[in-house]
Amino acid sequence: MTILQLLIKAIVEKKLKEELRNVNNEGIKALRELVDGNSDFQKHTSGENIARRFDVDPLKVDTTYHYTDIDVLKKLIDCQQLYIRDLFTT
Repeated sequence: MTILQLLIKAIVEKKLKEELRNVNNEGIKALRELVDGNSDFQKHTSGENIARRFDVDPLKVDTTYHYTDIDVLKKLIDCQQLYIRDLFTT
């Protein structure tokens, strides 16, 4: 490593440590979830995992519809999770 690289690393590490000292418990939990490949966050937000849930071949089905009534919609919003599935899968 060059002297410049060592200085940059030291400065970044110092700033990162300072920032981490100011993070509250929720922030620490979020950071842990972000880097933990098996966390609930990763299970629900990983692009790869989301793509698997759709189970729709866009070459065969180019339009997706969702029909529901207002009470079901409110429950979906309250639970903050929505699972999407292709009507044509078996």
